[in-house]
Amino acid sequence: PKVMKLPAAVVLPCHCQNGSRRRSLLPLIILPFIHAVLWLDLSFVSARTDASYLSRAGGGELVLKSRVPRFVTSEVAEPRVQLDHQVSRTVWKDAALAAVSALQSGSNATTILMPSGAGDVQVGLETVRSFVDTTDLPHFRIVVAIPSSLASAAQKLYAETFAEDSITLMTLGTGVSKHQIASALKQNSSTILLCPYSMMLKFGLAFIESKIKTPMDLIIFATAHILRAGGFHSLGARDDILPANRRVFISARHMFGMAPGALLAPGQEPGFPEEAPQSKFGPEVYRLAHDDAERKEMTVPIRLQIIESTKVSDVAKELVDLHVKLGINSIYIAPEQPRLAAALSELLSELTDGRCKVTTGANNSEASIDALLVSGSQPSYVELAQEFPRLAKWQPEKSNGFIIAAGAAKNHAAAAWMAFAIEDSRAEEALQRTSVEFGRVDRRLKWNELPYELRSLVNRGARRQAEIAIARGVEALGDPWDIWLGRLLAYQDRHKNANARFL
Repeated sequence: PKVMKLPAAVVLPCHCQNGSRRRSLLPLIILPFIHAVLWLDLSFVSARTDASYLSRAGGGELVLKSRVPRFVTSEVAEPRVQLDHQVSRTVWKDAALAAVSALQSGSNATTILMPSGAGDVQVGLETVRSFVDTTDLPHFRIVVAIPSSLASAAQKLYAETFAEDSITLMTLGTGVSKHQIASALKQNSSTILLCPYSMMLKFGLAFIESKIKTPMDLIIFATAHILRAGGFHSLGARDDILPANRRVFISARHMFGMAPGALLAPGQEPGFPEEAPQSKFGPEVYRLAHDDAERKEMTVPIRLQIIESTKVSDVAKELVDLHVKLGINSIYIAPEQPRLAAALSELLSELTDGRCKVTTGANNSEASIDALLVSGSQPSYVELAQEFPRLAKWQPEKSNGFIIAAGAAKNHAAAAWMAFAIEDSRAEEALQRTSVEFGRVDRRLKWNELPYELRSLVNRGARRQAEIAIARGVEALGDPWDIWLGRLLAYQDRHKNANARFL
């Protein structure tokens, strides 16, 4: 009879009484018992953790039932390796040097292409440092335009960098008057002004009232693609209102040609930004694609997460579930909703033992957030898009940034998809193609019929909810001309050589 050879890893040699060696089957008998004991022990630990669940007490408040722990613990994937920040610093310095070199070569404007979250503030800071080191001006005036969500982080970075230099650093806020801005501009000293986009109009008016005839030496526009789409107060950034010798645009999209969002329905409305020549924004001297930034671990993908609830207590339940499954520990509410934030913060703080925090409005000093909760009946895509730098910023144990929208709120999905379209041209083009197909089949598209570019932006979950969310985005943002084009294509497919009189 044939003898079956056992794997060497589990068959061990042993000595008999007569000194001869033979193979022993003892490990084969012991190992299954060891595995069984380990499995039972791990299963018991997992069962104790999973024993936590939410329920409603008689008084209507949320309570947490658990056999062992009092709070919900997050069950996230294993920790990721700490980022080597030298990779990011190299990218920031290379982009800044490329921009300053272009300005020194004679260009009055230049563009850096970089996705949100890859370092809008840091690249602007490196550009300022490089400009200051290579310019022989007796004093200079530099303006850095940033989203309001990045103002706090920018102020901290600039203050640390220029702490020992004789440079006046001023952050414009709602408490700063036009007179104070004009006084700062009139000083014969080097000045850096950090200006949130919400203050650009006030800054432009202050510049006009100061009657200064000398243009600004440098203006840096972070997240300039939102400005190009008409999202911010672009009036204050006009050359005739706020002149500047040099301009640097840090954008996730091409600035020249059609503005971001022009392929969608909002792009057909009166007042939408028109096409612009490349000369207005200068050469594109550096480019970091979204995929490259994720591969370098500078950013994380942003996904749309749909929740079913609209009641505060029920929303809290779903957020706790997302905290456990997705590792969401910090949530920012936009547009600003102080009362909602206070209610959710109190519930989540108790249910997660303070591991999951909720903020809104001025309380947004964190450089990175895990999730963005859409609120209000008419949310603006601008308030969502300007949070992308914090939402996409890479952090250890952070695999994605999430936009959390209520499935029952039609406008939430529309605002989220518009923000995606402004950030990435692939999402905008996919929405346009979906609009054409929507008109051709004359119904909502099934999951497998949707473009991959849209499906990849929705977090894995109930496909039915994802289909509805995408359909609402198409219905709200799809250009009617694209929908009618799809209907004409369907008519042509049906009737082949159609007579023109029937059209």
